[in-house]
Amino acid sequence: IVATVGETNSVYVLDEKLKTIGSIKNLAKDERVYSARLLGDTGYFVTFRETDPLFSVDFSNPRKPRILGKLKIPGFSEYLHFYGKDKLLGIGMNVDEDSQVTDGVKLSMFDISDNTDVKEENKLVLKNVYSTDVSYDYKAALIDAGRVGAGGNYKTAFFQALYDFSCKYASSALRAVCQPAVVILFIFTAGLSCSFSKNNFNRSLKLMGASVFFTLGCFVVSVVLKRHIMVYFNVIHVIALSVFLWSVISWIKDKCVKNRQKNLFGVVMFAVIVAVLLAGYCAKKQPWTSENSHWFFLAEHSGEAYGRFRGMDYRAFFPDFGWFLLGAFLGGIVYKEKRTLFPSVNPKYVRVVTACGRKTLIIYFVSKILTYAFVYLFHGVWDVL
Repeated sequence: IVATVGETNSVYVLDEKLKTIGSIKNLAKDERVYSARLLGDTGYFVTFRETDPLFSVDFSNPRKPRILGKLKIPGFSEYLHFYGKDKLLGIGMNVDEDSQVTDGVKLSMFDISDNTDVKEENKLVLKNVYSTDVSYDYKAALIDAGRVGAGGNYKTAFFQALYDFSCKYASSALRAVCQPAVVILFIFTAGLSCSFSKNNFNRSLKLMGASVFFTLGCFVVSVVLKRHIMVYFNVIHVIALSVFLWSVISWIKDKCVKNRQKNLFGVVMFAVIVAVLLAGYCAKKQPWTSENSHWFFLAEHSGEAYGRFRGMDYRAFFPDFGWFLLGAFLGGIVYKEKRTLFPSVNPKYVRVVTACGRKTLIIYFVSKILTYAFVYLFHGVWDVL
């Protein structure tokens, strides 16, 4: 047993009567154990605070276990798995050495051929990916040294190719550039669309209701299936709150009838937009450290709990509300008459497009649900893909 006791860590060897027959105490002060594995007479365990010490322990004499070696690298491994001969795979989080902030899921391949001198042979960091199910459910990983490159374990070549492509894209430079740009454009367009809404207040309530309903629904499904498949739909929560606040801002704007009031309103809103954007991007550079999950919605945080909370659908309110306001104000200027800028088109030719535009939220949620349900049933349950 490897355990964190107070400010230190200890290794205990128990007999068949669960009595302690050997131990090593006072290891890695002010750190805590994240993972452990045993192979024959050698054990391996990971602790973490600022770096990731991977300890190797000799249990050949159970009454006198001893530390064989210690490897220190950035980040930490939450799951260890022996891979083929003389290899140990670690899956966890990478940590920036300067800011001490997690910046993505990390896979490390350790060479344990010499258990007194363990080396990190290879590593892969999935930037901006902040959680992995294998941290909580060991069955979430297929690790087979005989099937190199066959992650995903799909039976059909088409779905295996999709899976392989998604893994490559998740850690690619293309995604690192395109994903933030596309999401910012999405938030900006959401603000722009407020110019065409008849009642943004009612619209915000519908958005809030839908986002809460689907988040709670996903939570219930996770509990029932006893699997970590939580999707928070956080980006929709951000847009819902932004639309609500815009309805309040629009009301205040309408009350400003004198030039002096209009000028003051413009100056204040400009300052608000700048402050929101700066607060958000400062948080990205130096995330908040509060571990209270109620604040995760607002801005970037640090810590293990935030890493579990943040998923692919995550967008922080700061700075995205700033981009939303820019879109909303630009929409008020460009679409003052609430009419399209494109030439008139016969409605029957664009009927499908306009129908999809009006039902965007429904299409978004339904597509998510159907996609997850399809993959879960056909691959996870029936195993036919």
